[in-house]
Amino acid sequence: MAAMFRGSFIESYSNKVPLPSSSSACVRTVLEFLYTGQLVLSPQVDAIELIVLADRLCLPRLIALTEQFAVDNLLKASAEGIDIDGFVLQYLEKAQLHSAGQLADWCLHHICTNYNSICRKFPKEMRHMSAGNQAHFEKWRWPPVWYLKEDDRYQRAEKERQREEQLLHKQHAKRKWCFWRSSTSSVS
Repeated sequence: MAAMFRGSFIESYSNKVPLPSSSSACVRTVLEFLYTGQLVLSPQVDAIELIVLADRLCLPRLIALTEQFAVDNLLKASAEGIDIDGFVLQYLEKAQLHSAGQLADWCLHHICTNYNSICRKFPKEMRHMSAGNQAHFEKWRWPPVWYLKEDDRYQRAEKERQREEQLLHKQHAKRKWCFWRSSTSSVS
């Protein structure tokens, strides 16, 4: 950042520094962080927007603090019963693109452990993930493909066994013992 203001960059000659797609609340948060070293987030600040700005300004500590804030908020929302899968999908590739490795790893873990439900809810988004992310999902997803195949085979075998038991039960029910007395006949 010092090079931007002291070097031969346009910002050193201008009274303005353009920060496209950054809200005033986000810029205020960055300035507060620069002056105090503390992260104080207002409700108007979007975590990903702050990570993008912090990455643009080369502030790795601010990125790390914002990552922790984002994960804490996602966990809190999940504990309250809010579906966070859509947010996690939105966060993943933006976090990877803007040096937020901890947040990206958390998102990958969440997607892998909830793979089937996320694929059902967001099939298009999952198909459009990067090749690296898709390879990661295939390797670490839960349940893994081999487990699903084994479970399917087990379920089919169990249904077949139940059908056979029902047929045997029906055949045994039709047979009667020859020495068995019927309840309608009376002994005199």
